[in-house]
Order: sequence, then C-alpha cells, then structure tokens
Amino acid sequence: MAQKRESISFILNGETNKTITNNIIGEIQGESDEYIIVGCHHDAPFGGAVEDASGMAVVMALADNMVKQKVKPKKTIIFIATAGHFYGSIGTRKFIEQFPKIVDKTVAAIHIEHIAMEAKENSEGKLELTGLPEPGGLFVPYNKLAVKLATDAIKRYGLMPTLFLPASGPLGEYPPTDGGDFFEAGAPVFNYISNPVYLLVDEDRIENICYERLEPTANAFYDLIRKIDGVNRTDLLKKSYPLKRLIGKIAVWKTQKKVRKNFGPGVIL
Repeated sequence: MAQKRESISFILNGETNKTITNNIIGEIQGESDEYIIVGCHHDAPFGGAVEDASGMAVVMALADNMVKQKVKPKKTIIFIATAGHFYGSIGTRKFIEQFPKIVDKTVAAIHIEHIAMEAKENSEGKLELTGLPEPGGLFVPYNKLAVKLATDAIKRYGLMPTLFLPASGPLGEYPPTDGGDFFEAGAPVFNYISNPVYLLVDEDRIENICYERLEPTANAFYDLIRKIDGVNRTDLLKKSYPLKRLIGKIAVWKTQKKVRKNFGPGVIL
C-alpha cells in the first residue's frame, strides 16, 4: 500500500548584524625572504569540536612545539588562525590582500582541518561512532617533490587511510579549505581534511574528535614543515603528471557543466 504524502510549511526567523572578527597571526622569523604558512580557520557552526577545534589544536601544538624546541628555520613560518570561513573565507582573503608580497614568496600553504572519528547511521537512524578514525584527504600540487614529502610524512606517522588528491582536479578548481584561496593566489598547498557525516550539524561534539590522531597529525606536519624548510619554492612550483593534470581539467569542466545545467549559469564551483 502506497504511503500518503503530506506537506508542511514553516517559517524560520533570523537576523543579521554587523560585527568584527579577526585573524590571529604569529610567526617564527627565518633567515630568508621565503615563507611557510600553517593555518586553520577558528570559527565554526554549532559546538565546532571537529569543525574546527581539532584543526586549531594541531596548529597551536605545532607553534608551541617549535617555540619550545627553539627552532631556527631558514624560512619564516607564519601561523594563522583565520576568521570568517563560513562567510566566504574573508579572513584568508583579507590576509592575501594585505600581504601580497608574503604570498608571492610562500613556499607552502599548509592547512589542517577535522581530526575526526568515523560515524555511521544505525538501524534507528542515529549516528554511532565506529571506533575508527575518519579517513583523511590531503590536497597537494601536481608536483613529484610535494607528493613525496607528503607521502613520507603521512606514512611515517601512520595517518592511514589518507587519500591524496590534486589541489585542482575532480573535486573542483581548488581544495575545500581556506588553503584554496592561497592556491588561487599561486602558492603551493598541502591541505589536510576529513569529511565526517556530522561535520556541519549539531552532532559535531567533543567526543567525536579522534584524540589518538592529534599527536601523530602534529608530528607528521612538523616533519613536513621541517622538510619544506629546506626546499626552494621553484622546486614545488614545477608541474608534474601531465596526463593527470589533463584528466583533472576535464573532470572540473564536466562537473561545472553538470552543476550549471542543474542549478543555472550563475553557479561557480
């Protein structure tokens, strides 16, 4: 017997107000005029435990450890907690606008988000943690050296499974983190992210953070930063994998075409 369909209507009331939000920036001065940027956005919806307190915890741990270890890098390392991720990444875009010379000399823009536990829906329609880490994704340039450095760090500290993805490719023209704006500005990116099913709802709670992966993630990116500190920017800007780049461009074009067909010509991915 077919179920009877019913429709309802409801009204949501809200308001918008102007306010001020800020980036939080710190740096460890290097010897050269090149930079490594390490960041995460500090705003979040709902409680924001995984999105993005977990990412901020790793970035803060990296900064704290490098200061305590009295690291003297060749390149200046900038740590940035960016504002307004959910308002068009206004903090990141403002930083790029204010400091174009820094961006032009950035060897790597590293962004770390969502150190999460995996969750699945049970027979009652409720989310349950599986006890496993949520698989991660690492967006990297089409560059053999970038891939090698990132692969070595991920494998060494056991951050598997991690899917390696091109910064521009099947998922769009830039990675879905605040690092995407740096990528558009011409900086090589290393953007780590996961996508648990509860990410943008109020079920993102503190127990969903994958605590056992916080330290390995920080260690992996500490290792990656130290390796990148010895690399020239031109080496990371060299293009590799010509066939994969072509496939990636085709995938982006097809995705955009499909989205615009379904949602209209004004849609931009």
